[in-house]
Amino acid sequence: MVRGQGYDGASNMKGHANGLKKLIMNDCLSAYYVHYFAHQLQITLVAIAKENPDCVWFLDQGRFLLNLIGNSCKKTQML
Repeated sequence: MVRGQGYDGASNMKGHANGLKKLIMNDCLSAYYVHYFAHQLQITLVAIAKENPDCVWFLDQGRFLLNLIGNSCKKTQML
């Protein structure tokens, strides 16, 4: 019941009368809009996390665990 849509062109989203944002908000009352700034913030946080050795270690451990569990249906069910 959850759906997400992303668009890279800010010009497609603009337009108070007939922009894509306006059309989606009119069609689906439960829709919400996240500004492109949120994407820029994510990119910044990823760049900072890559420079922090503790974050790198933690993310590497998480990636290893997900790869280990994701490769086995039995392990995934056990989790």
